[in-house]
Amino acid sequence: MIKVVREVQIVNPGAELYKFESFIGELNGKRYEALKAKLEVLKDRRLVSFVCLAPIDDVYVKIRFSQPQGNDYESQVNGLVASLLTELKLEDPQAHKHKIAPALFVNPAETEHGKSYVVSGLLSYGAFMSMEIGKGKSLDTLERALNCWEPTLKILEAMKSKRSSDAIDDPFGGMIAWRNAGYFKEYLWVYFRRPYWIQPPGFRLDEFKVWASHDLKGHIPCDTNRVLVEWK
Repeated sequence: MIKVVREVQIVNPGAELYKFESFIGELNGKRYEALKAKLEVLKDRRLVSFVCLAPIDDVYVKIRFSQPQGNDYESQVNGLVASLLTELKLEDPQAHKHKIAPALFVNPAETEHGKSYVVSGLLSYGAFMSMEIGKGKSLDTLERALNCWEPTLKILEAMKSKRSSDAIDDPFGGMIAWRNAGYFKEYLWVYFRRPYWIQPPGFRLDEFKVWASHDLKGHIPCDTNRVLVEWK
């Protein structure tokens, strides 16, 4: 943890360590243990930065959150960290690095003119993700992906029924196609899988790959990195 703090100070000269403590507790019957540091960082403006470090399955997990000085999100940060530390399980602890994907911010300028369904799809996805995070599901799991994409696709299908048949194309047209073909979980596993997901039983991956080789040629999955759910 001392090394992590020094790394912050190297990138941000003048960063000062305010607090250094144990972060231990229990959430939903699961215990978590971490070290927590609170720093003041001077960039364009003064920021307060929280860093938590914890070992999970022989992998060190580092979680960092920064906020403008004067705001107080520490209780929300504590809840987020506790949720992540109790949910996170790594399928391959031997791997050098595991990235926990960020949630999304929609910039309409990035979408093509006249394709409002792209903005609608990403906004819907972001809204349902916010609801999942509100329920304490902070980690991007297969279950959370299902809970975000299912209602989003229903909204897009309703839009399609009111417009021309080609009004919704890739990536959402392809997503609707594989969902309707019964390969919803398999698609998410192949295109959106995170390195810490554990494969549940009953997957039809071989069948999906055969079907996708014929019906999903040239398909490009939705770029969910364009969406960011922020605390306000």
